[in-house]
Amino acid sequence: MIKKRNLERLLYSCPEVDCYDFATFPQVSDDNFMVMEQEFCEDTSFVRIFPFVRETEDGKGYIDLYVWDLMLYPESYRGFVICDGYSLSEAEEVSFLEYINVDFICFSDEQMHKFNEKIVRRFPSWHYFDYSSEYMRDALKHMYFASHRSGAREILYKADLCRIAANLDEIPSYNMIGSNPESIIGYDLPLKLLRLLNQPDMISKLFAEESIIQCRNVYSEYSGYIGKELPSGGQWNYLEALYNNGGTFAGHGFIRALYEKLSLTGTTCFLDEYEQFLKLRDEISDIKKMRIPKPCDVWGVVEKLEKVRECRTENERVDPLFSERKKRNGFEYKGRRYAVSMPGSSLDICKEAIAQGNCVMDYIEDHASGDTTILFVRRVNEPEQSFVTMEVKDRVIEQVYGRFNSLPKKEVYEFLKEYARARWLLCDPYKLITRGMDDDEFDCDEELWEYAEEFRKKHYPAMEEYVEEQSYTQMTFEEIFPEIFIRM
Repeated sequence: MIKKRNLERLLYSCPEVDCYDFATFPQVSDDNFMVMEQEFCEDTSFVRIFPFVRETEDGKGYIDLYVWDLMLYPESYRGFVICDGYSLSEAEEVSFLEYINVDFICFSDEQMHKFNEKIVRRFPSWHYFDYSSEYMRDALKHMYFASHRSGAREILYKADLCRIAANLDEIPSYNMIGSNPESIIGYDLPLKLLRLLNQPDMISKLFAEESIIQCRNVYSEYSGYIGKELPSGGQWNYLEALYNNGGTFAGHGFIRALYEKLSLTGTTCFLDEYEQFLKLRDEISDIKKMRIPKPCDVWGVVEKLEKVRECRTENERVDPLFSERKKRNGFEYKGRRYAVSMPGSSLDICKEAIAQGNCVMDYIEDHASGDTTILFVRRVNEPEQSFVTMEVKDRVIEQVYGRFNSLPKKEVYEFLKEYARARWLLCDPYKLITRGMDDDEFDCDEELWEYAEEFRKKHYPAMEEYVEEQSYTQMTFEEIFPEIFIRM
């Protein structure tokens, strides 16, 4: 890196700043020195860097940088100045780059954010990025190389390719005399692809010639699918999988719905789960039209589909029982807004479990035997759309849950009261609501809670006020039989 950098300094020469010109760049106040010294002395095992955004007497902005290092003894610190149009001397630049490549302490996240705001406002030409404190090393590189005529790095930083600029030495055979990002990186990579590869989870693809060429070929093949927005790492990995498998993924060509879902993640693990999902969906003929789930749901859906696959053969025995129960059932009902239906097969319950994200699959055997009854509450205008799952046992409505075991709205419970009267069932909205609240998995909205309380006050007998539990002590024989001990 040093040899390359020396050559770049020759190619892109510019004036050098005198970091010891205290007339132009006066040192910070005594108060600031006291703060720096105090913080450094708290733990001298680490290098501490203190940058300040300052201004010369003639109004020119600059960065005043103080590095506190125990190894500078007998001195405690040394200073660097970063300003527009000037580089550090060769020796100072080497020292500066060495310092920012070691472990050092600088800002907290809050301090870093305030510092970033000052940089963006004071030096707009630097195209500075809002770095987190975790990436202070990259932030200092950005400030320095964007501040003067430094060659490839300056061009890349000012083209908003900050991660590529920060990792330029990792990229094989970059062109140090290139006049734009495309010519610097080479390999016929278009600017849009470079912006894609500038993302945190994509930058490593530029570190090897083989992966660079792969990226170029994938982009050339599938750029028409990308659209205006840059693809996430997950979306790009999907396109790569298509390219590596002759245009197919899990036996399918490009699936727009899957591509859009992958925009929510930058990892590859979801891609593996989606591949399994597509294979299982194709294998189970009854659910081929199932929608592609979100990344946060796909693992659970795959798990349920695997159970469906396992139980398809096993449940051939219970499906006739499902069918028989549905034929002679007295549970189905249709109201004005909602209707109640009974599953006709074990697969119906499996579909409900997947759509609702609940454990109703565990009730297949009990429903088939009649030990309990699983029912589906549907909107009349959406009879095929999962809405609410219900359990009835011994003529009592025991459980009523929406998606992911959430509590339904007030109007659903009002419908269930109507339904219970029509089918001679017992329905207690207060118990159904409070039982759900006890699970600590969801909140109860104020309207629903007021409805539950109103039902309790109307239908429950008056409840005694809570009496604080008394403490008891064991009585002695003397206390139990005082007359005996008195005679003795």
